[in-house]
Amino acid sequence: MFFILLELLVFAGLLALLIHQVRLKGYLGEKAVKKILATLPKDQYLVYNNILLQTDYRTTQIDHIVLSVFGVFVIETKNYQGWIFGNERDEYWTQNIYGKKTQFKNPILQNYGHVKAIERVFSDFGELKIIPIVAFSGRSELKVNVNSQNVITFSQLKSRIGLYTLKMMNFETVMKMAEVLVHANIDSKENRIEHNRKIKSNLKNNNIKIANNVCPRCGGNLVNRNGKYGRFIGCSNYPKCALQRKFKMRLFGNFIPANAP
Repeated sequence: MFFILLELLVFAGLLALLIHQVRLKGYLGEKAVKKILATLPKDQYLVYNNILLQTDYRTTQIDHIVLSVFGVFVIETKNYQGWIFGNERDEYWTQNIYGKKTQFKNPILQNYGHVKAIERVFSDFGELKIIPIVAFSGRSELKVNVNSQNVITFSQLKSRIGLYTLKMMNFETVMKMAEVLVHANIDSKENRIEHNRKIKSNLKNNNIKIANNVCPRCGGNLVNRNGKYGRFIGCSNYPKCALQRKFKMRLFGNFIPANAP
């Protein structure tokens, strides 16, 4: 019993450290992008950072939202370094630093969820031009295979926003949208704590399912497979469920993802 408790304590400690490291990197990246966005012309752009919105099923945190006469920019920030590999529809992308590989959630898919939340918030404004952007640190080298031209580095962010020059609305409408967004933002200490608690809970539940060879997405069986880039765990319900994951370490009989969601 003592050794089981010790293993659980070590597991909890490693999980907490992992989540803390991910949050710290995210905070520093968001701070850098915040400074860049602050230089946009104030008479055309309104910038909102670290917004927490309530969706039908959960809360969602959006790094940056830029309301402008040219459309709504929804920006996901990734403060990573090294080579970044991934495809448009992969559930996970890979970070490679001198041969050390870790995985993280596909930021395009992450940002798609943010876009849908924004659409609901601004549903009374009719059809809007919403531009999703994923911005990586300049310390990273993007080797991704995507159709979107809006997977970029921090240094490219301002110029990429500047490419959108077709005026879609007047600034009075932009200010009305800002009022709606501020009202929809449920950011508070209590809500942040609950949001983070659910992230930890979901990660723990997913790990338990994976350890028991159960797909956390659809409930199907997980099976070992060989692919172009090596061994991976896939769902037996493929192609209906396209879950594919690689894992960097095995701890106490449980598979633990290399990066928190």
